[in-house]
Order: sequence, then structure tokens, then C-alpha cells
Amino acid sequence: MQIQNRNGQGTTSVSVVPEMMTKRDLADYLQCSLRQVELLTAKNRLPKPIYLGTSSPRWRRSDVMAFLERLSNKPSVADQNSNARKE
Repeated sequence: MQIQNRNGQGTTSVSVVPEMMTKRDLADYLQCSLRQVELLTAKNRLPKPIYLGTSSPRWRRSDVMAFLERLSNKPSVADQNSNARKE
């Protein structure tokens, strides 16, 4: 999204995450490709989208944020392997 600067000299980019995210919105937010969003969704690595039509998937921002929060609290594979070696 572009907004006009107060002094009228140019524009500034502002990142706004909509409540219902398109595939492009989600890819931009996750900083990945559209194909990666498709693959992660197919592998159930992302929340299931809501379809507004047969080919209009949308993800709820709150679902994505909650999913990422759970993911960030999950121990990494490296942490799990390190803990297994200690035991």
C-alpha cells in the first residue's frame, strides 16, 4: 500500500495485513513464493484456507498468526536431537 507523505513529497510503503489474506498476501507476509504457500498448504503445514469460490482461497489473519505462534513455541529438530543425545 502506498500513502502520500505529509509534505506531499513522494510516497511511503506501509505494510498492512488484511483480516482475510489472499495467497499473494500470505506469500508476501511469509516472504516466500506463491508455490511455497501451495506446497505448505497441501502438506498441512499452514492453516486450511477458506474458499470464497472454487478458486479463491483466503486465510484468516488470526488463524495464520495463531499457527505461527504455535510453530515458534515448538522445539526445533536440532533442539530435539540435542536433548536426545544428553539423555
